[in-house]
Amino acid sequence: MLKRGYGKKNTLVIGSNNKALDIANYLTSNSISHNLLGFVKSSEKNEFNSHKTSLPVLGHVNDLTKIINRYNINEIVIALEKTNHSLLLKILTNSNGSNISLRIIPDMYEVISGLAKTEQLFGLPLVDINPEILSIQQKFAKRMIDVIVSIIILLGLLPLWIIVSLSIIIESKGPIFYRQKRLGLNGKTFTINKFRSMKNEAENITGPVWATQKDPRITKIGSFLRKYRIDEIPQFINVFLGDMSVVGPRPERPFFVEKLVEEFPFYYRRHKIRPGITGWAQIKQSYDSSLSDVREKLKYDFFYIENMSLSLDLLIMIRTFIVMISAKGY
Repeated sequence: MLKRGYGKKNTLVIGSNNKALDIANYLTSNSISHNLLGFVKSSEKNEFNSHKTSLPVLGHVNDLTKIINRYNINEIVIALEKTNHSLLLKILTNSNGSNISLRIIPDMYEVISGLAKTEQLFGLPLVDINPEILSIQQKFAKRMIDVIVSIIILLGLLPLWIIVSLSIIIESKGPIFYRQKRLGLNGKTFTINKFRSMKNEAENITGPVWATQKDPRITKIGSFLRKYRIDEIPQFINVFLGDMSVVGPRPERPFFVEKLVEEFPFYYRRHKIRPGITGWAQIKQSYDSSLSDVREKLKYDFFYIENMSLSLDLLIMIRTFIVMISAKGY
């Protein structure tokens, strides 16, 4: 099927030097699974002889996002002659959010000293810096757990839903649920559901802001709901629908994501998996109230993403339950 063109990965080589040319020739000769489309220049000049290859130069690294979308790229091989950290950061930033695999040709010193973990692609050592996080079997198992847990919570806690709903209606005017746009898997927008813990239309005057510990917008019943994290329970609707998972990085609002991406170029890596109701960051730290909180939580989110497993999910669920009953939610 690969020889007939089915299942091939549309591939780019980033580099404007003989190293990039050698990699392209190697892949063309040894790989039947890659459809090598051409080069992306990493500098303003071409350092290899274009007569040695029939592959075109598709553009400059500054236009990488457009090139990825235009040619439906699945894999990028980064072949820089010398390590250029600022250029690597630019490549990673421009490709973030795209469902592609990034591979980099390591320096031989990094390989022999153990500083780089390498994989082989038809005998060619490559560092995979944007790998698939879970296998197909693990993704299926995690999804089944999400569905089962969400059904148990939604049906088993029905009496609590009724009590909380009546309490919200009695204390303040407005809807029972607070609905808000968030970014989820692969940057897809969805509507999150929570029990309303603030005064109705609290952000009409302030605009989008993070809640603080003694936020005057929070109602009395809302303070109780946040303390025991009961306000998060309606999000199991999102889990059942597939927008969220029980465990994962918390989804953020598009308004804040735009600002966070400027501050943290790798922020979009959080969108490689479904966001969660709880996560490693949530059991380590409370609600976000500032950019420094987000910076700290981002470290925990990346730790979770790189170490995802069903056993870690179980540990986080147990720790979350302990946080809930100990009233350390806010």
